[in-house]
Amino acid sequence: MIAKKKSSRFNSINHDEILDLVIIGGGITGASILWDATLRGMKSVLVEKNDFTSGTSQATSKLIHGGLRYLKNGEISLVRESLRERRILAKLTPHSIRPLGFQLPVYSLKNKIVLGLGLTLYDLLSYDKNFELNSDTIIPNHKFLDIATTQNLNENIYREKLKGSFLYFDYANINPERHTSEFIFSAKNRGGRAFNYTEVISFQKKDDLFEVEILDKLSKAKQILKSRTIVNASGPWADLVDGFSGKPSPTNLVRSKGIHVVLDCHFSPYTHVVQTKEKTHLFIIPWRGKTILGTTDSIYKGDPDSFEVTKNDIWKLLEEANEYINYPFTINSVKYFYGGMRPLVDDSRDSNSTETYSLSRKTSIEDHESSGLKGYFTALGGKYTTSRNLAEKVVDKISVLLYGNKKSCLTENIPLDSGNFSDIPSLSSELRKEFVGESIEKIYFLTQRYGSLTRKILNNKSNKKGDSFRLPNGEHFFEEEIEYSIKNEEIHFITDLLFRRSGIGTTGMLSEYDWNKFVMIYLKYSGKKNIEKEIVREIQKRYMLIP
Repeated sequence: MIAKKKSSRFNSINHDEILDLVIIGGGITGASILWDATLRGMKSVLVEKNDFTSGTSQATSKLIHGGLRYLKNGEISLVRESLRERRILAKLTPHSIRPLGFQLPVYSLKNKIVLGLGLTLYDLLSYDKNFELNSDTIIPNHKFLDIATTQNLNENIYREKLKGSFLYFDYANINPERHTSEFIFSAKNRGGRAFNYTEVISFQKKDDLFEVEILDKLSKAKQILKSRTIVNASGPWADLVDGFSGKPSPTNLVRSKGIHVVLDCHFSPYTHVVQTKEKTHLFIIPWRGKTILGTTDSIYKGDPDSFEVTKNDIWKLLEEANEYINYPFTINSVKYFYGGMRPLVDDSRDSNSTETYSLSRKTSIEDHESSGLKGYFTALGGKYTTSRNLAEKVVDKISVLLYGNKKSCLTENIPLDSGNFSDIPSLSSELRKEFVGESIEKIYFLTQRYGSLTRKILNNKSNKKGDSFRLPNGEHFFEEEIEYSIKNEEIHFITDLLFRRSGIGTTGMLSEYDWNKFVMIYLKYSGKKNIEKEIVREIQKRYMLIP
């Protein structure tokens, strides 16, 4: 039976409203689909059973890249697609993206020739890489560095038989958790609707409509959504969601486990790429004054709801890295860790294999019409970088189904709410003139994090002089941005703010002094009296404070 009470969070949905689209999953794929569908005028609702971007999208290597390694598999079209989308994301959200160098050491003439040819092709495939971009996001072609320059850039590199190194550029995605949520909140500001902590319990098709039963996990209230179409964008949970239909999932989903650790060191100014004996790659990535080490790539066969990163996983990753560099990564250097599951699709895969590194990152859109579920689609695979293009393809299909033609996709040219500016220096200059009393430091940090949203943050503060605190890496955070996020960005628990909207907690544990200041600000605007014990335990676990 459906509970009579209705969640107040669902007040924007009328009982008899017929939706065009329900999106299941609040990662980058679902967020991009909501943004695209909303811009095309579709009445759309996104639901996510946990917090937005709490699954695969928070577990990336924090890169926007073309996928150089896919060239060796002959996946030229995938690399070209990725490079094209890399440029588009830099144009739409320039504050979230930073040019980042990648250093590939060379130890043989053959290695130099192969890498040189691959990088030349990579540059050719990215012929339009700087088109319509501002000076903040322009990236150069690759170049070869001699031995001396290579060693000067990275003193920890193995020197035996070293011939030099190649340097090429992709982008760092400084805060993919926030970046993802910006697609959702930009869509909401244009009439789209999205609910975190809202779980799909079941769905069925009646005549030409789907009835989707959802549960507000916060209030325990239920609601029925009536929609003409559904997109399953739940990533590693996709086959389980497909099962709600009562029909076997046609999708051959492979879950790949990937973990990263954030280390309290600054290894190199560029990402150092390590090729292992198994011909896989590890990345040692400079990030916010710290170093990210990752990623693993192995099959995960367990319940996706039970996924976790173990200390053994972390030990193995550190030990593997230490085989290939002259720098001792230790467990004591780990200040934060994260992991997730990649949803990959491969019909030809050996069922006994435990390796997922070589599987393609191509996208897959499953149309369930042959199962009697016309209007139900499952979107899978792909990479964070290509999510906008995947969304375009999905919404094209929905547009043809609903209207008989493709409504024009607008996401290639319309920036998110945070990306509506020319370049950071110009934006900062405008804001300094507009907010004369604000410090240069505050405007610097806010524009780096929020782009053109900085104006809203400074305009909407409820007090003249807010408090502030610092992270261990020196970044300065301000009361105004915490207030803005709590009031506008669906913050229900302190972890939503700490790990996903702000990035405050992802470089390591704050000092006791700064932690107390952060908590006091959070409690002030959230209206809560204290932090739930289970949330405190989750925070401690992320920092490896629980044995």
